[in-house]
Amino acid sequence: MRAWLTRRVTEEGSTRTAALIRIGLPLLIWARLGNSHLFFRGQEWWSPLISASFFLSTTAMLVGWRSRLSSAWTGTTLLFMYYFMGQYLGSEAYNHHHVYLLIVAPCLLACTECGRSWSIDRWRVVRAARAAGERVPAEVGPTWGLWLITLQLSQIYLWAMVAKCNAAFLSGARLEQILMYLYFGSDYPAIPGFHGMIVVLAYLTVAIELVLAVGLFIRRTHHWLLPMGVALHAVMYVALPVSTFSATMWLLYLAVLDPDRVHALIDQMSGGSGEGADPAYAVRHPQE
Repeated sequence: MRAWLTRRVTEEGSTRTAALIRIGLPLLIWARLGNSHLFFRGQEWWSPLISASFFLSTTAMLVGWRSRLSSAWTGTTLLFMYYFMGQYLGSEAYNHHHVYLLIVAPCLLACTECGRSWSIDRWRVVRAARAAGERVPAEVGPTWGLWLITLQLSQIYLWAMVAKCNAAFLSGARLEQILMYLYFGSDYPAIPGFHGMIVVLAYLTVAIELVLAVGLFIRRTHHWLLPMGVALHAVMYVALPVSTFSATMWLLYLAVLDPDRVHALIDQMSGGSGEGADPAYAVRHPQE
């Protein structure tokens, strides 16, 4: 276990996946919460202060100015909203579990070197290196923060599965209630075998969540497991009122992928050699 933890903490890889998450998260946060923090909406004396912190931190995070600090700043601002406005004041807009994922993601992202790619931070480093006639530093950094995001995704699936392991869900009653509320109204649908299909769907949902909770840590399963997860959240998005939750899960899936392979793919799509983030890529990923 000590050797495994040491490897996790010391392992390095491309920082491009962390940068993509850093760019995408503020856009999702604005989509979910931004409208509530426009300056003309605040009625309390502290509202403009929260709105200013919200937009300044997320903007700095988006453009990559002091990327780790701005990610932590964003997470701290959102945590205040969650506990003060959500838990203390009782606003459902902030204490929902889908919003909590948007809140915790910047906090975990602050544990990554998310500013070493596609950021103002990166631009300043490159400019300084060229001015000094030195080699531009590689887009490489510790990857343990990405593993923490993967662990968070796994916990979402695990505890969602545990919460569904009860008679109300596995009997199909809970799903029928949701479908009747959203689609059928008070009339039970006259579809042959409807209840049986719902029961199968209930067990299938629990099984998929269990497989995802475990399989996210097994990279050789990703070629079929992650498309299944993407499809699951696509169905949820078009069928249920999940708002930004599906898009957030899709974005955070980047943390599950091998960062060097993502880097190489981006290089190939850009017309480069696709050799990865640094010379050690060929050692870590020999040609098959």
